[in-house]
Amino acid sequence: MEHYKGDEREQASRNTTGWSDFHIHSTMSDGSLSVEEVCGLAYRHGIRRMVMTDHDALQNPEQLQQVRNQLPADILIENGCEISTWYQAKDGRTIELHFTTFFGDLTGNHNLEQVLKYNETVNYEGRLSYVDAMIRRLKQLGMDLGTVEEMLEKYPGSNRIGKKAVASEMYARGFVSSTREALEEYIGKMGKRKAFVDISDHVRYIPWEQAVEACAGKHIIALAHLNYYGLDDRELREILHRFRQIAGTSAAIETEYQFYLPEHVEKFRAWAEEFDVGCSCGSDFHDRTADRFQQYSGSYYPSLRERWERL
Repeated sequence: MEHYKGDEREQASRNTTGWSDFHIHSTMSDGSLSVEEVCGLAYRHGIRRMVMTDHDALQNPEQLQQVRNQLPADILIENGCEISTWYQAKDGRTIELHFTTFFGDLTGNHNLEQVLKYNETVNYEGRLSYVDAMIRRLKQLGMDLGTVEEMLEKYPGSNRIGKKAVASEMYARGFVSSTREALEEYIGKMGKRKAFVDISDHVRYIPWEQAVEACAGKHIIALAHLNYYGLDDRELREILHRFRQIAGTSAAIETEYQFYLPEHVEKFRAWAEEFDVGCSCGSDFHDRTADRFQQYSGSYYPSLRERWERL
């Protein structure tokens, strides 16, 4: 693995003390905190095993190591990313499926590099038009957020801006009491959708099977937030079956997630056992005004690491 040296961190990787979180964002994509800030905040909330999963972007390994060195030895910070993909649903909709991937030499995986490069470069202008469409709809509702260019200036070093950045700007300008309200009332997919814009009208991500193939046998790859896609259980199970066929034992699913209900956790744990896929967890942390770190078991890390080591 690309990361820790020394017996102290190696021993920590096998420990189950402290909490886990394998789905965290920074200002490298659409998070509101730098890597240093979000890792420090996570540590103060008891997280001891975490994965940075910015959208379609990996952390620089040397810079990530500097962050590790600034924190106590009992914290483990893995490099990873969240891959945006397209799935053509049975009802004709184009659904954006997300996969987190981690463990192993991600920066040395040429196929993964090509997937991330495609998503970032081919869709850059499309993402800007997507954000511009949200800004225009919000302005019609009396919320003036300025221009896309002005918003970009607030995210130097980011590979993208999207609805999370728009939600943060709505909060900063006092139009909503939290970024969560912005998402649930106005621009989120699952809320009241008062100013919702369908991203599939603006961008075209890589097909989901191609992204899975790029990671299979090399890294853990986990289907994220299964309750988010607006698909019924039958179609989700068909996706999971195909996912397991392609990814093999690299496959995992998020069995715990910030916005799952208890019945979701119970169901997805049963699915993980049925389809023989790993169990992952994540807060999907972006912004301290909308998200909070969850207390997910420390056993997730050694379980997934052992699964990866058997690949």
